[in-house]
Amino acid sequence: YNVQFATTVGSSVIVGADVVNAGTDGGQMKPMVEQIEHRYQTRPDEYLADGGFVSLSDITDLEKSGITTYLPIMEQDQKRAKGIDPFAPVKGDSEEVKRWRARMGTEATGEIYRQRAVTAEFPNATCRNRNLKQFGVRGLHKVKAVTLWQALAHNIQRTFDLRRKTGLALV
Repeated sequence: YNVQFATTVGSSVIVGADVVNAGTDGGQMKPMVEQIEHRYQTRPDEYLADGGFVSLSDITDLEKSGITTYLPIMEQDQKRAKGIDPFAPVKGDSEEVKRWRARMGTEATGEIYRQRAVTAEFPNATCRNRNLKQFGVRGLHKVKAVTLWQALAHNIQRTFDLRRKTGLALV
């Protein structure tokens, strides 16, 4: 099973959770945005994800809908070693993918993208610390239920932490 969480930058609150049988994260951005939009009646302005989520069709679709995507260009060092600019357009790229490639080559984007690690890895690590490593249940629906309980536990803890940090009472 492949678990994905969508989290907010800054608070690290989980706003989306899904489980798929696919062995890769590729192609999972658009369904997550649809889940977030259904749940909150709004779409994120920006979407930061790791390299496993790179899907040119997802990038095209999200960018067309007004969401700025931040995902790494894969194999940058290998491309540079061959004298290829990793941020240059590739034949067949949509206009949205061309803009994404160019954007990922800027210093400002590097600063934005660095937020992904703390935003995404913190919730994943806390859920792993709560034993979200292997599932004691079978079937996608049951695994998703366990995943949602993990997300709920994470968000309750984040609520306490954020309230404590702002000086608000915990009751």
